[in-house]
Amino acid sequence: MNSTILVIDDDELVRTGLAADLSREGFSVLVASGGQQALEMLRTRRADLVLCDLVLGDMDGIDVLRRIKSEWPETAVVMITGHASIRNVMDALRSGASDYIAKPADPDEVAHRLKTVLDAERLRRALAEERGRVEARRREMQDLLIRSERMASLATLAVGAAEELKKLLDPALEHLASIRHVLPAEHSVLEPLRTAVDQIERARAALADLEAIGRVTSYEKAAVSLNELIERCVRDAQNRGMFGYRTKALIELRLDPLLPAVYGSQKALEKCVFHLLALCADRVSRGGIVSVETAAEQLEHSIGRYGSGKPGEYVSIAFRDTGPEWENQDLDRLIEPFYLTRRGGWRFISGLSMALVHRIVSDHGGFLDARVNSEKGSLIAVYLPVESGAEILSLRPDYTGAERILVVDDNAEHRRGACEILSNLGYEVIGASSGREAVRLFESSIRDESQRIDLVVIDLVLGDEFDGVETFKKLIEIRPGQPAVLVSGFADLSRIVEARKLGIRQTIQKPYTTEALGAAVRAALDH
Repeated sequence: MNSTILVIDDDELVRTGLAADLSREGFSVLVASGGQQALEMLRTRRADLVLCDLVLGDMDGIDVLRRIKSEWPETAVVMITGHASIRNVMDALRSGASDYIAKPADPDEVAHRLKTVLDAERLRRALAEERGRVEARRREMQDLLIRSERMASLATLAVGAAEELKKLLDPALEHLASIRHVLPAEHSVLEPLRTAVDQIERARAALADLEAIGRVTSYEKAAVSLNELIERCVRDAQNRGMFGYRTKALIELRLDPLLPAVYGSQKALEKCVFHLLALCADRVSRGGIVSVETAAEQLEHSIGRYGSGKPGEYVSIAFRDTGPEWENQDLDRLIEPFYLTRRGGWRFISGLSMALVHRIVSDHGGFLDARVNSEKGSLIAVYLPVESGAEILSLRPDYTGAERILVVDDNAEHRRGACEILSNLGYEVIGASSGREAVRLFESSIRDESQRIDLVVIDLVLGDEFDGVETFKKLIEIRPGQPAVLVSGFADLSRIVEARKLGIRQTIQKPYTTEALGAAVRAALDH
């Protein structure tokens, strides 16, 4: 986009001359005959640079310069005057001028000086933006370091506290068990005892989570399909009444069907997903939506709010909800044990859950991120690394078959590639380098039923005037209703429309993938 220059000069001849010279250099030019007019123009029009005369009829040029730099500090100002002196130059530069030009000035020299100032301003802004990004990155890393140190201290405290509390709870549990053993089966105290034992067992389970938060756990790992794991956790959550017709909380799943596997502990990752579902369900228990979305992502800067990982390929699980908007200070401390304690209608959420999620994800080499949604509610995302060579465990569409296919393409490399793709999918494939050869092969197959051609894949553009559409016309004269797939390297709409009128329903564009060709072939055969 052309830079806009505002020329301020009370001499009409000079003003119009400068404007004409700068317009020829490709600038968009505005003109003002005085300082007040220029300031009013700048309030409604943007200028990248102001070329201002030092001596104006209504205002001093230095005063105009100071007003511009005060109200529009990003706008560059160059002073021009026929009364140049060292004092004037110093006043202008001290007041914020980017350059100072003495009259009379050569038009080429003026244009060159202005371009130099504009280039310098662009570079300055770019450097300022880069400094801002570096500073933001530094603050982000500093916050992450502080949070990591705080979590390390809390982890040490958690292990020690859990061990001490277990020493108090274990004898109490043993004494209660002894009392239950000696009491008659119908004794009235048994029910309160059972309640007390149940509460102690729950406390011990919470302490086990507390210990897990404080220690790096060695998991027995295997390939895990996160999509299947999430679906199981959602079914479990629905069975417990967290989502469904008995509550006002709804859940939506958007799972990538080609999600790579991760290597990890099935049990630990289920616990992680279930805790996040529970947190989101509690936030929308009075009405709202929780959505869970999986995706494969290539991350260059693998840093979240609560940790970081190496750059590389990750699988993400994003939990979004439409509950009350988080405060940033709450999000910053969400993974600290006991910072948030919630009581939902269906179960108690202890305040350990997010700390445990963070521990599990970290032990799997991943990291957590959380932020306020752009609309409403929150987003908590789990990132787990994809091991090299990890399989795609979710089902792919089946494009395989055993039918006999004729591939017609005058380009030997393209024909060979298509034949190889289809052979790998299990089909019996023969090739033809022209439409006429295809017709001869087709006629031969009619005479021998064992050589029947089930489908023809025809390139639209062949080596002579006998193109793909003409070839197909001949084939359906021999066998009406013959299925075919039309392949085109460019969109010849009129010929494609004609092919569709003749009965070709599947068309694909070159270059094609295995999935695209396989899907088109299978669709044409199954129609």
